[in-house]
Amino acid sequence: MSPHQSPPVARVSFDATDSKPARLVPPLSKSDAQRALALAYALGAPSLVTLPPDDELPGDVVALGAGLRTLRDAPTAGATIHCGEGGAPLRILVGQAAVTPGAHLRLWGSARLAERPHGPLLDALRATLGPAGLVLAEGAPWPLTVRGARRAVDAGAARFFIASSASSQYATSALLAAATLVVRERRPWTVELGDATASQGYLDLTLAWLARMGFTVDVRPGALRVTGVVPRAVPVVIPSDWSSIAYLLLAAWRTGGTVAKVDLDAAHPDRAVLQVLAQAGLAIEARPSGEVAVVGTPRAGVHASGDECPDLLPTVAALACVLPAPSTLSALAVLRHKESDRVQGIEELVRAAGAKSSLVDDRLIIEPGRVPAHLELQSRGDHRMVMAAATLAVLARSTLAVDDGACVAKSFPGFWRELAKLGAVVPASGEAPG
Repeated sequence: MSPHQSPPVARVSFDATDSKPARLVPPLSKSDAQRALALAYALGAPSLVTLPPDDELPGDVVALGAGLRTLRDAPTAGATIHCGEGGAPLRILVGQAAVTPGAHLRLWGSARLAERPHGPLLDALRATLGPAGLVLAEGAPWPLTVRGARRAVDAGAARFFIASSASSQYATSALLAAATLVVRERRPWTVELGDATASQGYLDLTLAWLARMGFTVDVRPGALRVTGVVPRAVPVVIPSDWSSIAYLLLAAWRTGGTVAKVDLDAAHPDRAVLQVLAQAGLAIEARPSGEVAVVGTPRAGVHASGDECPDLLPTVAALACVLPAPSTLSALAVLRHKESDRVQGIEELVRAAGAKSSLVDDRLIIEPGRVPAHLELQSRGDHRMVMAAATLAVLARSTLAVDDGACVAKSFPGFWRELAKLGAVVPASGEAPG
């Protein structure tokens, strides 16, 4: 995609009125893959991570991989990388380019990505690495040009100070940059956290990957100190994506199908869907084939928090629309700065489902209603809202029309292909997504 191209758009009509059981397969986890790729770059060992071809990968992973290859193979070329809607690839690439001597990288993204907050990360990098030659030049709104620091900072300045209350990705980017510096400079680097970190589970996932790749981290209140590394020698396996597994578990429950490649012990924050299902009275059943199913009849509403699993909340909202009692979503502020304002998106989804929502402070109460036979949604270019709407259609055995089904490629390029296994019809204007 060139810097000035818009992402592909395809209207999708989805018919879930006559669905049937199927074996559904999730994509690999983009959250895990991105951390693994960045740490393999830090170690100078790209062979530690083997991925499928780009056309099977989440768009965010493709963008990050392209940027890291550029930094590895031609760091001074002034190449342009388009991150689309991807906040994580943009922020990780900014951090890695900032600590790569002589790097020159131009980053582009969507209009919405330009609106999302990046200042705390840019400010932290400038404060520490600016005296060492780092240049961050922000276009209007693009490109964001990064020229890496040309020399090392003094030992006493080997720390980043991050205000991460708006996004855990700031702290993750700084930690991954610190890991690269520890490998290169053979001395500790510290990330100081100025306030409570949003979505702590994703920062915990970063720490887990640091340990997995051989880094030692001293974790103290308000500070994470990367002290050393014994590089991993064996390639890693990227697990399946729990954010995507959540959609498929609900679809499998409604249709009597199963979901494959599910690691029930994974560290991903969105494994919290298991607790959500349990709250509703549903249970996970492991099959001898290695697949899992969801069984039971819902008896109650549920609760989920943006502090714990922000990307899961649209999916939980879809489930809430078909439960027998009200449900509550809390700690919603983090959803305002995603690919769309997901609080508004969830409210629209609930209305389309014939349910009611009440927003009180930072909590949304969803009272289920009668889901109509046909749902119509505007995607706002947000992959998670589209997949939540399709999940709702399966749960209600309804039809769905959405203006942009192609945006699911950001995290789950095979989403429509998997839903088609249920017997649903997925025609599109032009080539069908997935």
